[in-house]
Amino acid sequence: MAEYSWVEIEPREGEYRFGWLDDIIDLCSKYNFKVILGTPTDSMPAWLAEKYPGALAEKEDGTRVVWGGRKNNCYSDDDFNRLSRKIAAEMAMRYKNSDTVIGWQTGNEYGPPESRSKKQQIAFQEYLREKFKTLDNLNEKWGNAFWGHTFTEWEQIPVPLYWRFNPSMSLEWKRFHTAKICEHQQLQIDEIKKHCPGKFITHNLIGHHTVLDYYKVARDIDFVSWDNYPIEESDSIMIKASLCGDLMRGIKKKNYWIMEQATGMISVMWEGMKWEQYRNAYKDELRKIAFQQLAHGADGMLWFRWRATTTGREQYLSGLLGQNGKPGRRYADIQRATLDFRKIENEVEGTTLKPKTAILFDYESSWATWFTPVYKQNDYFERILMYYRGLFHAGVNADVIHPDSDLSVYNLVLAPNLVLLSDENANKLNRFVQNGGILLADGRTGEKDEYNRIYERELPGILSQSLGIRIEDISCMYDDMYHPVTTDEKFDYKEYTSHQYCEWVKPVGAETILQYNSWQMEGSAVLTRNNYGMGYAWYVSTIIRETEFYDKLMKLLVNEAGISPVIKDIPGGVEVVIREDEKKQLIFVINHNENKQSLTLPFDADELLSGKMMRGEIEIERFGIRVFKVGKKY
Repeated sequence: MAEYSWVEIEPREGEYRFGWLDDIIDLCSKYNFKVILGTPTDSMPAWLAEKYPGALAEKEDGTRVVWGGRKNNCYSDDDFNRLSRKIAAEMAMRYKNSDTVIGWQTGNEYGPPESRSKKQQIAFQEYLREKFKTLDNLNEKWGNAFWGHTFTEWEQIPVPLYWRFNPSMSLEWKRFHTAKICEHQQLQIDEIKKHCPGKFITHNLIGHHTVLDYYKVARDIDFVSWDNYPIEESDSIMIKASLCGDLMRGIKKKNYWIMEQATGMISVMWEGMKWEQYRNAYKDELRKIAFQQLAHGADGMLWFRWRATTTGREQYLSGLLGQNGKPGRRYADIQRATLDFRKIENEVEGTTLKPKTAILFDYESSWATWFTPVYKQNDYFERILMYYRGLFHAGVNADVIHPDSDLSVYNLVLAPNLVLLSDENANKLNRFVQNGGILLADGRTGEKDEYNRIYERELPGILSQSLGIRIEDISCMYDDMYHPVTTDEKFDYKEYTSHQYCEWVKPVGAETILQYNSWQMEGSAVLTRNNYGMGYAWYVSTIIRETEFYDKLMKLLVNEAGISPVIKDIPGGVEVVIREDEKKQLIFVINHNENKQSLTLPFDADELLSGKMMRGEIEIERFGIRVFKVGKKY
C-alpha cells in the first residue's frame, strides 16, 4: 500500500497526514491482515515539481518533462533525493511499532526515466572520473580516436544518445543509470532500517525487462519480488513467464515473491503513446498462472489489484473485483487458487528448485546486444528463450544466473549471446568443461571485453580451448536470405534453415555435427561438439528458423549431461517443475492448454490437491494442475 501516495501523505512540504493510512492499517489489523508498505517516491507531488523544477527529468532535446505522469524525476537532483529520503523516514518512524506492517517495498518497478539533465551529465562525468582516473585511460578504453571523439576535458563528456554515440560510452551510461537508481533506493533503505528495523525490504522488478542490471538493484534488498502479467495471445507467453520466474529466483539465488499477479485484462496507453493490451483471463487461467509461479519459487503472492479503478490511467486494468465492487468469475478462480495453496502450504514451505542446468543471463550483454545487434532481429531475451523453450518441452528445470556464479553444482551450462565475457569467466567456463561439465555457446559469445570492445584475437578467444573451433568470419542476413542445413540421425535427417545470422566456423579438434548445405557456406559448421578434459563443449554458429531444432538439441545436451526428466514424453503445453527439500520432491504438472492432456506418471505419488495416490496414465483438465509428492530421489 501507499506506493503512489506521496501527496496523500505529504500534501505540502513538511506537512504530514497519516490519518487515512492509520485507519486502513488499523482495519487490516482488526481482521488479521498483514501490510507491506511501499515508499511513494515514483510519483512526486505537484508541489514538489512546482517548488523544485530541477527534480523533473529532462528529455534528449533538453526540454523538461511536464509533471502529470509518473517516473518523471531526475535521480541526480539533490532536492528530489532529499525529499525522498525524508518521506521514507517519516513513514518508517510512523509505523515502526506496528505488528501489522511486516515489510516494505522500495518505489515501484524501477527503470525510467533516464534524465538527460545537466545534473545527470555532471554526475556521469564524476562517475567516469572515479572509475577511469585519467582521460587518457578513458579515451583508450573507449577507442575515442574513432571519428575524432577524443576528450581533452572531463566536462566535454556528454550524456549519450545511444545510436549516435560510441557503444562503449553507451554501455557505461547504462551502468551509471543503474548505479543512480541503486543510490536512490539505498537512501530509502537506510531510513527504513534505521527507524523500522526487523522488517523485510523488497522491490518489484519486471521479469523480462533489461533496462537495469537487476543483480545490482537487488543487492541491498532482502529478496526479489516481481510483477507477472502473462495474459496475451502468444504460444510462448507461458514459457516466458516460466523463464522470468527462474531469472527472478536466480538474481539472489533464493525464492521470490509476486507483488503484482495478473487479475485479467489490461488495456492502457503508457507514456510515449505506448499501447499495452492483454486479453481477459479465461476460466481457471488465473489459478494456473498462480500455480506456475508457486512452482518456480514464489513464496508470496499478491494479486493486482483488489478492485478495478473508476478513474485514472489504469481504468481498464482488471482487479479481483470489478468497478462495482462485486466478486465475479475471476474472483472465483483466484479464491480457488488460494484455497488450494492452503492445502499444500506446509509441504511447500522450505522447498525450492535445485536444478542441474544453468543459463547464464547477463544484463550488460543484453545492453551490448541492444547497441550493436549485428542482425536486426537480435533480441537478447528472445535468444535465451530459444534454448529455454527446448528445456521446457523436455521437462528440465534451470537456474538462470549471473556469469560470475559458481558453476560447480551444475551438469549443464548454457551461455548464449554472452557478448561481454571477461577472461576470468571464459577460463571458468573452460574449467567447467574440463571437470566434466557440458557447455553450450553460440554466435557472438565471448566477442567483447568489459568496455564493449571486440577482442583483438581470433574468436572465440579463450573459449577456443574448450570449444575446439575458430571463427573465420560472421555475417548478418537479409529477411529473405537463408542457408539450408543438413542434419543426421540425431535430428531425424530433417532439413533446417539458417537465417538472420551466420558464422564461418572451422573445427580445430571439434566434431562437426551439422553443417551448411550451400555453396556460400561450404565447409563451415553449424553445430560442433568438442571433448575437452572430462566434458564436452557445443557450439551453434547460426540462428535456426525451426524451433524443433532447439528441442532436439536440448534433449541431446540434457542426455549427455546425465540429467533425466522425472516425467518423459510430456505433451506440448504441459509444464513440469520440481520444488524440493532434503526429504521430498514436489512435482508440479501444469497444463497450459485449453483442452485436456494426459501423460504417464512412472512412480507412485500422493497427489496433494485431490488427496489421491496416483500412478500410470493420468489426465489433467484444461488449465489444470497436479502436485505430486514423492520421497527425495524416488
